[in-house]
Amino acid sequence: MAFEVLRENHTTGEIESFGIVPANTKFIDGPEARKKTNAKNLLIGHTYRYVFNLCARNPGTFFIQTLQKLKDLETNRDYQVNIFKFRNPFTVATGILPSTQEVYGISRASRIKSQNPLLQGKTGLSMYANIAVPGSTAGVVGLSAAKVDNDENMLSWTLEGSQKKIDHYIVLAELEGVKSILATVHSHFKSNMINFFDDELARIVGTTTYSIVPVFTDYSYGAETPGESVTRHREIHCWN
Repeated sequence: MAFEVLRENHTTGEIESFGIVPANTKFIDGPEARKKTNAKNLLIGHTYRYVFNLCARNPGTFFIQTLQKLKDLETNRDYQVNIFKFRNPFTVATGILPSTQEVYGISRASRIKSQNPLLQGKTGLSMYANIAVPGSTAGVVGLSAAKVDNDENMLSWTLEGSQKKIDHYIVLAELEGVKSILATVHSHFKSNMINFFDDELARIVGTTTYSIVPVFTDYSYGAETPGESVTRHREIHCWN
């Protein structure tokens, strides 16, 4: 007996196979298993279901030369049955016999059935396990904005959590009722304190409100920070 292991991503709907896992063994969804089956890494904040489909097959049906000796009850004569040909799971389920070439190992199995002999013995029995990968605990706190001079504003914020979880930050700015992306700041800082200098909107008269959105390594978005504002007043020149 063995199990076919499938992983369903309930967030995206994607289904991936880890192939056949022998019974009475431990299955681990880790780097080794994913590399072997080309499965993707688990994603932060996603929910998954693991499906274990039971596969059972008579050991004798694996070998093309396995014969079973039987007795005809009417004639009391002995005869032999090729177990691979007449008792394999596909034939038992569908009534379709394998070709002579397949029986003698000359050709591969027909394309209408699985090429994996264990999967041909898949039953209707399954077990399930649900897991949820916790969302990232990293986030932006302590945003502040201040005017450096008439040509530049400085934004400062602190990353709460691991830098390894952050790919970059989106700097949003709102001026005169229009809010848009001002810049992106990549996460390559040595400390969790980040500074950004705005030399575009800082020169415009009015109040600019800044906020930050962290983007995680799986390109999902974190929570936007509360806005911080900086005002540049119109310069008034007086002549005597």
